[in-house]
Amino acid sequence: MRPGTVLVREWDRQSQRVMVMADGFAWNGQTYDSLSKVAFAITGTRRFNEFDRSVGERKKATDIVEYEVPEIINRATFDVVQALLVSRQPRIKGPRLAAAPSLLGGLVRCDCETSCALTTATGTSRTGKVHTYYKIGRASCRERV
Repeated sequence: MRPGTVLVREWDRQSQRVMVMADGFAWNGQTYDSLSKVAFAITGTRRFNEFDRSVGERKKATDIVEYEVPEIINRATFDVVQALLVSRQPRIKGPRLAAAPSLLGGLVRCDCETSCALTTATGTSRTGKVHTYYKIGRASCRERV
């Protein structure tokens, strides 16, 4: 589906409009990464056993199980917690090292958009002296430098 396409379906006697975006699907002011998530947001019901993945076909309606999943917390709280989790992901931000071999281990970062952590490395000169320095830890950052 092309971005900008509007999908219109009726649910519970109301017309629902979902716009295809480059990064997902927009419905009711929010963006979702799949149509299944949009359907759940509209209906409050999840579907299990909908597709036969071995042949790529939809199963008969009698084989599909629908079930409701009640909210445990409200959406605003969920979004705040998700943003915190993303901001603290060590794979993105780099780990904070409590027992680092250097004073700034895990705290020094490069200036790229993902703010990759710099790690310590050592090298030996021709005279035999060992030098410690910081290097970019992630290959994706190294390619940009």
